[in-house]
Amino acid sequence: MAKFNPPESFPFDRPTEWSDWKQRFQRFRVATKLNKEDGEVQVSSLIYAMGPEAENIFKAFTFAEDADKEKFDVVLGKYDEYFYPKRNVIHERACFHQRVQRPGEKAEMFIRALYELSEHCDFGAQREEHIRDRIVVGISDKEMSRKLQLETQLTLSQTIQAVRQSEEVTRQVNQQGEACAAVQEHYPEILCHRDAKRGNSETQPPPSAVRACILCYHATSITTAAAA
Repeated sequence: MAKFNPPESFPFDRPTEWSDWKQRFQRFRVATKLNKEDGEVQVSSLIYAMGPEAENIFKAFTFAEDADKEKFDVVLGKYDEYFYPKRNVIHERACFHQRVQRPGEKAEMFIRALYELSEHCDFGAQREEHIRDRIVVGISDKEMSRKLQLETQLTLSQTIQAVRQSEEVTRQVNQQGEACAAVQEHYPEILCHRDAKRGNSETQPPPSAVRACILCYHATSITTAAAA
């Protein structure tokens, strides 16, 4: 069985890192099957992993019953209260509802930001609905936003998938446009054999290159047109 080390001691001078540290400890707790031990062992392991200062903080906690001191979830909740100051839910929700996709920001980053902002909004069971609505309204692709708003049965996962696919298609179309522009710059005027001899006969393009005649839009091989 693999051996797992607990996360490094918690940096008490940076309380905002509590959420990340707690998540790492929870993974350590599951990976080592510490979560199968009795409460006293789990609580002691938590305090030991956090470092000496955690012991002093623990001593200052008050519990409804003495037995709660040996309940992991209860003790962890006490540390949550200690490190998380009372939040202004109205302000947290305002930040969430004002968040839009920024210029140049990928959809994935925008979606991740909404998940993080929603953590402290107390949305409860409606959290996914709020995230879904914010994605629909806040994405920079307004045409996609309009299409999503027409859907009457739209889930969060469907919304995320649609936005990701739209962004990927847009990226591919832009790449194709850049490639076509490069060909246009290299072979500025190409006529098919039916429309005169204005092609650049000095430049030999790839045999597989195909362009539309600039007069009749008849698809023709660039090499053939140039030779004409």
